[in-house]
Amino acid sequence: MLLHDLAHYGLSADRGFLSQHEIDEIALPPAFAEIEAAAAILPDLLTTGRVRHWLDKLPIPDIHGFIAGASHAECVVALVRYSFLTQAYVWGEGAPSHRT
Repeated sequence: MLLHDLAHYGLSADRGFLSQHEIDEIALPPAFAEIEAAAAILPDLLTTGRVRHWLDKLPIPDIHGFIAGASHAECVVALVRYSFLTQAYVWGEGAPSHRT
């Protein structure tokens, strides 16, 4: 069986599974400004008990256009932001969301 180095699996000895990029240092395009702002205040939104109310108001940027021109680091940052927002949407209120 052939074993590859850690980088092949998206790992590093220093950071493990964490991104190799410092995500706070990578800016997304202006169309993602409201997404990034929501991610920055997510702890406060969760305490309202109405996180879905706030997240439902977020604009939906042109994701396909973004991916077509984005660097790998920008895609990782967007993925991290949306992952946290998605988890908050599903689990951030008294009962999980069943929205599809």
